[in-house]
Amino acid sequence: MLRMILPLAAVLVLLVGTTDADPSRAKQAPSNKSVPKSAVVFPVIVGTTFTFTSVELEDTWTTKLTATGKLMQYTPHNDTLNYFSKAGMRVDSDGIYIVGETLADLGDAPPAPVRAIAFPIRKGASAKVPGLIPTTYTIGARETVKVPAGTYSAWKIRITDTANPAGAVWLAPDVGIIQIKLPSGRIDKLSKIEAPSK
Repeated sequence: MLRMILPLAAVLVLLVGTTDADPSRAKQAPSNKSVPKSAVVFPVIVGTTFTFTSVELEDTWTTKLTATGKLMQYTPHNDTLNYFSKAGMRVDSDGIYIVGETLADLGDAPPAPVRAIAFPIRKGASAKVPGLIPTTYTIGARETVKVPAGTYSAWKIRITDTANPAGAVWLAPDVGIIQIKLPSGRIDKLSKIEAPSK
């Protein structure tokens, strides 16, 4: 059976209303913008490992956040692993930028990332990321979600395109992606986050 792996899921760590930098966190792509106190900021720690579990399929998978140049990705990155982060992503002071999966991504000059989720996160906001299959990210309501790692208040981000049924990810402040619903209907829940080894 084809193993469906989706990473982005837990590779983002969210902090709400803070602009303090933690020296243990990896540098992000440079930004000229200051972070407003009301923004949801995703300081990403390269090397963090995220574990997700699918109860229906009794399957557990792990991914690690890696950096390549100015883009970040979760490794391994195959099959549905790219469902949220596509061909690569960048987290900036004003949102999460994603490189759509296009034929140009296979060459030396992939397209620039496009902002898929704006900070601060607001219900109803929507953005389209171009690519071989353009993808739309729409912010839904905040929901209480219980996963093996805990119970969180999380934003539901609906992900749609013209080739697949809709899916979603849930983003929780101070944690990141806690749950993923793939277009197949499979739901993966965050079970563990491990800091990078020193």
